[in-house]
Amino acid sequence: MRCRPTLLLCSALFPAWLGACRSDGERARPGRYLESGLLDVAEEARRQLGVTLPPARETASRLTALAVAARRVVGDERGPAAVVELNEFFFGRAGFRREVADRDLRFLLLPRVLENRRGSCLGLAGLYLVLARRLGLPVNGVLVPGHFFLRLGEGPGHVNIELLRKGENMPEEWYRHRWQVPPAAGAYLRALEDDETLAVLHFNLGNEYRRRGHLRRALRHYRRAVEDFPDFAEAQASLGLAFQLLGQRRRALAAYRRALGLQPGLPGLQGNLAVLLGEMSAPVSAATTPEQQQPRQQQ
Repeated sequence: MRCRPTLLLCSALFPAWLGACRSDGERARPGRYLESGLLDVAEEARRQLGVTLPPARETASRLTALAVAARRVVGDERGPAAVVELNEFFFGRAGFRREVADRDLRFLLLPRVLENRRGSCLGLAGLYLVLARRLGLPVNGVLVPGHFFLRLGEGPGHVNIELLRKGENMPEEWYRHRWQVPPAAGAYLRALEDDETLAVLHFNLGNEYRRRGHLRRALRHYRRAVEDFPDFAEAQASLGLAFQLLGQRRRALAAYRRALGLQPGLPGLQGNLAVLLGEMSAPVSAATTPEQQQPRQQQ
């Protein structure tokens, strides 16, 4: 999904820190679970999709320098005043800008966002969250259909951080109206745990693999997304689509039903399900293959 208008997908309390293993086997430092996950996804995109990334040491040096400069600005603040200072630093002195038109992965992956100072809603969110973690600020990701933003704190007095408007604190009703948030979907408008935020990134990477025709790799990322974020209806539906395109119809049906239970009005879901049921009821010789008639893909 892409940030509207262009459309990239682009909680609870401040999450407890987790330990995580890097893809090279190195144990991630405490408090760096999200950062490690973002870098691992970027490294996979480099290896499997040919995305050009700056050297790892260069990325690490840039992150450290950015965090040090941000700490000088934010100081010991931890409440709303810290967000005001960090926004002014991030979008002002550091010069980070939004990207709402180009779907290229360079605006999503942490090392490229850091290098080019430009990102989608999810790309900017990943970097901002890394800085917040290093500064000890209780900032979490928040999901709405087709969009991703951040929030400081939870409950009364929380501060929303709208990255497409230079960190402006937009009210919840603005998100409900602009992004057409369904009233009963539990994945939206709550602070996400870090593994749920990473699940949104895996969902987007799965979409990129699917667009390029790598369905089994897409399937792996959709599975990761639904394992870490079971309430994420878009990922459940896309998992069903990948199964359907691979001819695994019973698994597709199970995934579509889970998505339907989470969000019955999800765009495209009923159409995909109807195509699948038609395939399952047709004689084998007359069944339409995924190559002949692909179901409508989730955006």
